[in-house]
Amino acid sequence: MHTKITLLQLIIWFAVVAGQSVTGLWAWRRRNNDLAIYLGIVVARFLWLFPVARLGSAHAYYIAYWIGTAVDYAAQVYLVIAIFACIRKTGIPNRHPMLLQVFAGCMLGLAILTLRFPLASSITPAWKWFLAINHVALYWLCLMLIAAPLYAYVVDSAKDMRLLLIYIGFSLYIAIRSGAVDIAIGTHRAVRLTHLTEIIYLISLVLWFISSQFSAASHQWDPAQTEFLKTALRAKNRSHLHELSRHERSLHS
Repeated sequence: MHTKITLLQLIIWFAVVAGQSVTGLWAWRRRNNDLAIYLGIVVARFLWLFPVARLGSAHAYYIAYWIGTAVDYAAQVYLVIAIFACIRKTGIPNRHPMLLQVFAGCMLGLAILTLRFPLASSITPAWKWFLAINHVALYWLCLMLIAAPLYAYVVDSAKDMRLLLIYIGFSLYIAIRSGAVDIAIGTHRAVRLTHLTEIIYLISLVLWFISSQFSAASHQWDPAQTEFLKTALRAKNRSHLHELSRHERSLHS
């Protein structure tokens, strides 16, 4: 084994994987599908990466770790998109449809602009680029999660306890992990923060497990209701214009 893994690290890792597995299976049973898919991906990532760490060469583990990091961030992006999609489903349809796409692109650009901070660090180039990618990805996730409540307000989304607990748990984990990466860049003390992020993740798993106890919010607006309201508003506007026209004719007569 080329990597030095302590007994405490092994215990925490397997506790996290056990928690992910139990929470994911419970979420799947309760049809909390987006959370179940996210947890299924990260569990599969660990089950594939751990044997490489134990049995593979240092070079093989280096490549596997980069691939695993990409998979991890892909799963997190999926969960963020799922959160916004759930907000959208119970909100007013067709309100600012391009707002989310434009905002996500702007926030990604802003996150990329912060690359100067990790790249100015004096750590080794390989580790520097790894932390830089982590910094940008986590910064973008943080910005998107900060915007989620505002987006829910803009589209008048329905209250959803399941979604709220998923959001709180995920935001807590991403915020702590982002802070840990930035502290690691500035102080080179990543090892001391490893257990903190994993402990926070266990707290997030508890919140996610509880979230599956609740049902997803029903759609606040349906297409039939929306079309009915549009028709009623058009009829009201035509009636109002007709009344104005008749009033003007009476003034001229």
